[in-house]
Amino acid sequence: VRVLLADGLKREASLLELSLSHRPSHSQSLASLCHRFAAFSDTVRLCKQWLSSSLLSSSIPPEAIELTVAHTFISPLPYSPPSTPFVGLMRFLTLLTTHSWSSSPLIVDLNFESEPLSDDAFSECVNLCTTLSASSRPPLLICTSTDMQGMRWTR
Repeated sequence: VRVLLADGLKREASLLELSLSHRPSHSQSLASLCHRFAAFSDTVRLCKQWLSSSLLSSSIPPEAIELTVAHTFISPLPYSPPSTPFVGLMRFLTLLTTHSWSSSPLIVDLNFESEPLSDDAFSECVNLCTTLSASSRPPLLICTSTDMQGMRWTR
């Protein structure tokens, strides 16, 4: 990655870092969710299938779909976590339609078992996202503990 950056190949360096570092970490986080919630993996598949059949799958990156579904399981209030894939799909669609994507990021705390996001980290993410201009801001901003800018999976 450093060699590519030194050669001025910033895009290639970021793609390499994404595939060597960030994707394995993302997969590991999702695997822990699959072990904790029985309906999680089937819900992700059902949501991806629904978006594909609605011709929206090319608009939303797969990792963003997975993180949005993860939010419905990790932060299900006022409900309990979905127990079936169909309920998970309904909550995913509700989240997509009701969340204020233009004014606030979606905060997905993938460290739900160890150390939750602090209020400072939450406000840092919101402040970073609100300072972005409308032209540089992606349509979906999904902040995690490893991506406080919220643009790793949604650019």
